[in-house]
This record gives sequence, C-alpha cells and structure tokens, in this order.
Amino acid sequence: MGAVSVTFNEEDRLHLQKINARMHNRPNVGLFNFLYSCGSALMCSPKEDLYERTVTILTSLNVMVGLIFSGIASNAMNPLDVMSFPEEKQVLASIYNLLAIATGSVNTCMIAFSTYLLFLICANSHTSDLGLRSVLYLSPMIGLMQYLTFATLFGVLAMMCIAAHFRMPSLMAWIATAAVICTFAATHLMFVETACKAFPWEMWNWAPVAGPWKIFSCLLRNEAQRIGSLQLAEAEKGVMAGLDANNDGKVDMAREMTVDELQLVAVVDRALPELSPKQNMPLSTQQVLQSRHDMLIGKLLAEKMTLPTLKKTAQQPGGFHVLIDMLSAEALGSHLMRGEVMALAAEIMEAATAAVSEIEGD
Repeated sequence: MGAVSVTFNEEDRLHLQKINARMHNRPNVGLFNFLYSCGSALMCSPKEDLYERTVTILTSLNVMVGLIFSGIASNAMNPLDVMSFPEEKQVLASIYNLLAIATGSVNTCMIAFSTYLLFLICANSHTSDLGLRSVLYLSPMIGLMQYLTFATLFGVLAMMCIAAHFRMPSLMAWIATAAVICTFAATHLMFVETACKAFPWEMWNWAPVAGPWKIFSCLLRNEAQRIGSLQLAEAEKGVMAGLDANNDGKVDMAREMTVDELQLVAVVDRALPELSPKQNMPLSTQQVLQSRHDMLIGKLLAEKMTLPTLKKTAQQPGGFHVLIDMLSAEALGSHLMRGEVMALAAEIMEAATAAVSEIEGD
C-alpha cells in the first residue's frame, strides 16, 4: 500500500522528503535556502490549519504590495521628464525613473500572481492532503515573493532619497538621506536580532540575504536545529501523519503492510468490492479506486479503528448501531457513503459473530 496517504505519488514523496530533510539535518548555509524556509515551516503545521495559514500568508503579501503599488504607481506610469531638470540632476532623474518602473513592475507581478495563487488554492484544496501537496510545490514561489517584498523596500527607500535631492537644498537633502538610511538600518538590525531569537529556523535560512553576519553565529545555528526538530515533531502528528510510519523523520516509500493493515484490507475488500480496482478498467479509474481504498484504510488506522477494536465494539449491546455511528463520524464520513457504511458495518458484525462462535465452540 505504500504510505497511508495516497494523494502523493513517488515524485511528490521524494520532493516532500527533500524539503523535510532541510529541517531533519543540521542546518547548512545556502544562498537560496530562503526559497524553502516558509514552505518547510508551513508543512509542519497541523493539516487542518495548513490551508488557512497559506491563504493568510498570500493575502498578507497581496495587501502589502498592493499598498506599496498604490503609492508608486503614478511614478511608474508617468516617468519624470528628465530633460526638464538641470543638467546636474538629469542622471538622478533617470535613476529615479528606473527605480520607479522596476519597483512598480515587481509590485504589479506580485499582486497578480499572489492573486492567481489564492484563486487556485481556494478552488483546489478540497482535502488537507491536497492542500499539503499544493504548498509542497508552492514553497519556492512563496519564498521568492517574500524576497521581492524585501527588494521592493529598498526600491522605495532609494526613491525617497533621490526625491529629497530634487526638492530640497543640498544640505537638507543629505540630512534627509541620512535619516532614511539610519531609520532603515536601526529598524533592520532590531528586526534581525529579535527575529533570530523568536524564529531561529526561518532566520537561519534568511541569514545570507537579510543578515550575513548571522551566518557565523553558532548560537543561531544550534537554536535553528533545535527549533527545526520541534517543528518536525509536530509534523509527525500533522502533515507527516501516515507518511512516516517508522518515525525516522523521512517520508516512507514502498513498505510492507502491518498486521492491522492486512486485516482491514481483507475486511474492506469483502465488504466493498467495488473499491478494488480491476485489470479491465482504465488506468485512471484504477488509480482513483486505489486511492479511495487506501485512503479509507489509512483513515481507519489513524482513528485507531483496527479490526480487533471494531470486533469488540460490534460485540457490545447495540454494537451494529455503534459501528454505524463510528464509521459515519466526521473523521471518516467524507470517505464513505451511507451504503458503504452499512456494508462495512455488516461485514464487521459478521466477523465479530464468527469470532464469538469459534470461542464458544472451543
């Protein structure tokens, strides 16, 4: 059966393993680690929270760049007339136009593509596993958009400094430029120091871009490894649930089924033969049926509904109705239709009755 969740094929699992390994191993310095930093952290979230967190991040990016764009759009759409400036300021005017157009184009692309991603996530994240698979491949795009907001900040601050030299006397213009630089430097340094303590895993990955001096901090590196391990521990109960049965921190590939799985497969195959793919079916139909079949087994195991447990339940007074309630519960309700619930409950009752008869016969 492979891993319990069958939303992921082998390629998906290998990709998840590659991202998961970034947190499982000792953190390494990498210029482009920031592209996967947010995605790795997101994929340690509880599955039920992953969709909301991803939408919140993309919405925040969308709103932020939209606000910046509203302030610089006129400068990008209506560049300064360079020739109308004194000759000594024409180079500054050209640089200002270049910064305005570059910053405006980056903002426009980010607004558009973050909106497109929101459309796609809202339309396609039908299950928590599908949401996880989306984030799995969205991770570098989210990291890139985070980086572009950082680059946009520099563009806007540079435009402010240049604008001061257009409108103010030379001395005041340099004072304004120094004020902008000092304000940014002080805020940035404060941010890096506090964020490194609060979010060591993220900041270690962002260090080459946001705080190169932190690359040499053994304290940050060790803390990043510690917090990364804590996040992975949460992932084992969240997005990694069912993908790491042997708890080695790695996504399971092909593996042998456990006794509990084999017992449940036998019961489900007898009760719901329509879920078993047949050789004469189209390949796509076989894959869909196999996915439903394996997902059902995985959900039963995740809810601790092994065959011995179900048999004990069936042997209690009113056991058949208890079984129906259990199999119709929210955790399994989306995977079983009413008729399938009845058929599966009847098969379990029959197995439980047979077990009781064997005991009485002995």
